[in-house]
Amino acid sequence: RGMPSPFPNTTIIAIIIMEISSPEPTIKTHPEINTRIYLHTLPHTDQGYDLILLLKDYGLEKRTLMADPYKWLMGFKEEQMAEIYNAFDVLLSATAGEGFGLPIIEAQACGIPVIGTNCMSFPELVKFGAVVSVERWFRSPNSIMKAVPSIDDIAFYLEKIHNTKWDPIEIQNTALSIVTGK
Repeated sequence: RGMPSPFPNTTIIAIIIMEISSPEPTIKTHPEINTRIYLHTLPHTDQGYDLILLLKDYGLEKRTLMADPYKWLMGFKEEQMAEIYNAFDVLLSATAGEGFGLPIIEAQACGIPVIGTNCMSFPELVKFGAVVSVERWFRSPNSIMKAVPSIDDIAFYLEKIHNTKWDPIEIQNTALSIVTGK
């Protein structure tokens, strides 16, 4: 929306944290959709998925941009994060569990609608976009309850957001009011 896309005439979906189920049906049933995915996470972690292999398994490696692992670990400057957010059409943060949800506020402060999971602070923070239902809960190895977001809800809201005209200034002002309490 704000920054020129590295992929002209495409939709950019940002995914901050994800529990991968199956993006396969959308890609295979709608190959005409010119969508790119940006993952702002590490491609490999000891306790997580090997995202590089998963992207290859689902044929998404050519549709996906990933944050530079070194920069991700060292941290991006605020200006860099604003540029990244402004390249998105939507922030998808369908997470299994999250703390405060700062990326949701940051994306909305950049005028970007958000899709988040109906858990933790997300219902209070997502003002433009959607909160998807939780299909089930599971206990992680460290005994923390985690949510599994509804893939059907995610697909529904991605399409709905894609077909809705959003006012970035209204989104920004609402995010500011969340932070300032005014």
